Amino acid sequence: MAGIIKTVTVGDKDIKFEANGATFVLYQQAFGKDGLLEIQSVEKEPTKSLPLAQEFAYVMSGAYEKGIGFVKWLSQFGVMDVPNSAEEIFGVLMQSLNGNDEPVKNATAVEDEQ
Repeated sequence: MAGIIKTVTVGDKDIKFEANGATFVLYQQAFGKDGLLEIQSVEKEPTKSLPLAQEFAYVMSGAYEKGIGFVKWLSQFGVMDVPNSAEEIFGVLMQSLNGNDEPVKNATAVEDEQ
């Protein structure tokens, strides 16, 4: 399995999120932080969960790769839109990390397109 794709409704928009082998590299490039360490730190500091959800949603939506700025991407949503969808978004990421062959509801495994 090369990656997981799932369309999640965020606010009033359907956004396609993808988690694959490049997700953490892109996160590092976009935010200068180790994504795995950030996820682990949420257990100790739950207040980090909102910014982390926003950051991973941004990367997994493909906006970073398209050159859309983080603040510009977030500005299309209401204040609580991303946090309200965070569980579904992180579900895609966690499935990709676990190499879980069980599909996330409405998710699709994608093969390498090369």
